[in-house]
Amino acid sequence: MLSLEQVFSEWLENHPGTINTKTTYERGLKQFCLSLDLDQLRQLSPKSVQAKIGDLNGSENSLRTYRTAIRAFLKDMGSKGLCDSALYQAVSVNPKSFSKQRPDTYIVFKKDLLINGEPELRNRVILLLTIAKCKISEILPLTWFDVDPDKKSIKVRYKKYERTIVLDDPIWSEFIQLRQGRSLDDYVFYGARGRKLSSTQVYGIIETALKRVGIDAEPGELYGATSTKKREYILL
Repeated sequence: MLSLEQVFSEWLENHPGTINTKTTYERGLKQFCLSLDLDQLRQLSPKSVQAKIGDLNGSENSLRTYRTAIRAFLKDMGSKGLCDSALYQAVSVNPKSFSKQRPDTYIVFKKDLLINGEPELRNRVILLLTIAKCKISEILPLTWFDVDPDKKSIKVRYKKYERTIVLDDPIWSEFIQLRQGRSLDDYVFYGARGRKLSSTQVYGIIETALKRVGIDAEPGELYGATSTKKREYILL
């Protein structure tokens, strides 16, 4: 019986495209099929496909090509009965197509930046998740300025958009600690002994931060166009 890797290798060989395109397709499919076998492919759900898509690593252009390959591969596999025939529909080649469905308030950030980025970037993500109430598209990097200690407020800016946010404790205290060079939630990311936490543990931190701004959902449920009545949060 053929392995899943042999199946997608055969699919690549017969799929039209240049050598460079096929090489990129192969990288994306290898990431997607990692730790999967044919039986597990048959059992994949749209939610698990979206989660695996969210775990892909690469540049924006590479990720778009990866999604194209995975969508085409799942569509072909579905036609052959190797997975659900509608499973390919869970893969959006261009997630920005969701933008017209978004309400006024939402957050978009790449979770690989949170896990693998510099400490300051991770801190900004946590702070962003904690204070996000803006009526604008809040996409990293978000900048803040004009700190007012008396009003416990800051101005945040993304591109040309600005808004003043009043921070209640303990968020204000955390923000001041961050400005003074102390690492916000650093002990959470690295643990008491300085050991870097796994992605699952970090997602637990994201979940806690989401709940602090009134979102009761697990990170895995927030991929794509998941929405609530008032706002939508997307983890790419």
